[in-house]
Amino acid sequence: MLSSSHLLIVSPSGRFRGGADGSLLHLLRRHEQFPLPLTVVFLESGDLVEAARSTGVSCHLIEAGRLRQLHHLCASVQSLAAIIAELKPTTVLSWQAKAHIYAGLAAARSGTRPKLLYFQKNAPDRRLLSQIVRRVPASGALACSDFVAATERKWVHFPVLTVSSTSEFIDFDEQTRDRLAKTAAGLRAGLPGQTTPGRPVIGIVARLQRWKGVADFVQALAELHRAGLPTTGLIVGGKDSQEPEFEAELRQLIRDLGMEENTVMTGNQSEVAPWILACDVIVHASDREPFGQVILEAMALGVPVIACKPGGPEEIITHEHDGLLFRHGDHAGLSAAITRFLTDSSLANSCRNQARISVQRFAPEKFLQRLAEAIAFFETPDPPHPSFGDHPVSSDKAA
Repeated sequence: MLSSSHLLIVSPSGRFRGGADGSLLHLLRRHEQFPLPLTVVFLESGDLVEAARSTGVSCHLIEAGRLRQLHHLCASVQSLAAIIAELKPTTVLSWQAKAHIYAGLAAARSGTRPKLLYFQKNAPDRRLLSQIVRRVPASGALACSDFVAATERKWVHFPVLTVSSTSEFIDFDEQTRDRLAKTAAGLRAGLPGQTTPGRPVIGIVARLQRWKGVADFVQALAELHRAGLPTTGLIVGGKDSQEPEFEAELRQLIRDLGMEENTVMTGNQSEVAPWILACDVIVHASDREPFGQVILEAMALGVPVIACKPGGPEEIITHEHDGLLFRHGDHAGLSAAITRFLTDSSLANSCRNQARISVQRFAPEKFLQRLAEAIAFFETPDPPHPSFGDHPVSSDKAA
């Protein structure tokens, strides 16, 4: 990598919403270990911006508004173009694919020729936003998993490299773990059914969106109750602005299944680690999950994990080695997996211990190394500069 390299990151999110935002903050907190200088441009304000500024990394804020607001889009592109023209970064990395629309247009207006990359954190699809992103010139893309990378390669002609993700939970020291364990014990004591000795707590950490599989989770627990294995179900996560009606639907499902007294919905939580530690088993039930940040977090904390396939979780968990896998939508399969962990302590302990070892593959320093290697790859002379005369997607693939 050239000594004059400079990485400009464009984040569409200024608030903590998920794993992508957390991995960005991990990078910024360790910026002194990263081999090239960083600057970040946020396209909205929020707690993530404030946390980023506290790291000492240079941060800019552009209030971009909604993408469909054309006047905001034009003004934001112009502001971003001015920053690119001033800093002359060698690479502009859009931390999520949506930001690439702004970054690509801004780079073209800036009069500079940086490498243009975007970090694909979701499984690509045919929706309009995805198609627009693919029409904006790019030198390449990064992906959070091989699953996402393989899907992205079906749509684009440039290189797509997997860099995965990371979690700060992996680096928690013993003092932090002890504090979290004490908090978790208090949370667990307040859950329904905990006056019954040995009653297990099964948890899921997810925003209340349909694709997250929370309804599947509730139905699987209902099957366990009907089979004579009562549990306390813990749903950690709040309403999502894109599907605000789903919370009411989920509560109705819980009532219909007779699970009201056995299920707790916590709403949004600023710190999820104690809630994970309060559980005997964590379930991750998303449909075609791109990666699975919560899986890393539970593994790092030593809580047995059951995750859904197909998707990114298959790259994190080896079935029956450091966790269990089930197929999305298979309520009986999920119930059976939960039962295995609850009735086979040897399997649960073995997976718990192996998970603490396996999760080290995703330690923050290894994530930084993979990211740096990917940037270096694209800054070599071979990958071409993008041109507005070239479309990343051929017409037959976009159809």
